[in-house]
Amino acid sequence: MKTLFWIVSGLLLAALLFILYFAKVTNPEVLAELQTAPNGERAKKVMALTFLNGKSIPVNYLREDMMVYVGADFPWWREFADDRAGRPGARVQMLIRGEILSGHARAITDNAKYRDKIFARLRPTAPEWLPEWAKGVLIEIQITEK
Repeated sequence: MKTLFWIVSGLLLAALLFILYFAKVTNPEVLAELQTAPNGERAKKVMALTFLNGKSIPVNYLREDMMVYVGADFPWWREFADDRAGRPGARVQMLIRGEILSGHARAITDNAKYRDKIFARLRPTAPEWLPEWAKGVLIEIQITEK
């Protein structure tokens, strides 16, 4: 029993350190690169997504005309479940290849077929055998202003 405690504790600590490393080291470096190299290789696949509270994170994206699609694998997608007025979604700002865009983002949590159709283009190398809970949540962003 003692061994199991230490294994679980070690895994939790490793997960916490992994999350902190991305939040404090990797994400700021990627966000800086998106600003300084808007035509670079990374900027072709990654954008900066800024929430209403001003927090920015780098995310992979797929842009099709006035729509932008993002896959969320962590709980931040809940920001787009409902806004304060009870409408689905929330306003966001995006930095895509040096261009600042505004939009309305909403989490698509009730349409697996639609999510899978978009993810086939957004995440073409993701394994098809993943269980539903591991596929992530589709975020759909309607561009409202350039």
